[in-house]
Amino acid sequence: MSTNTVKASDTNAVPFFARFLEEQSAQADNTPYVTKKYPSDWEDY
Repeated sequence: MSTNTVKASDTNAVPFFARFLEEQSAQADNTPYVTKKYPSDWEDY
C-alpha cells in the first residue's frame, strides 16, 4: 500500500500556456498593426 500523502499547497499550479497568454496580454502596445496585404477591389463592399 502506498504511503504517499497529499500536501496542501499555497502555490497555484498554472499551465505554461496560461502563463504565456498572461504575458502577452500584459504588453500594452498602442501602435497600429502593419500588414503587407494589398488592397482588394471587394474590400469596400
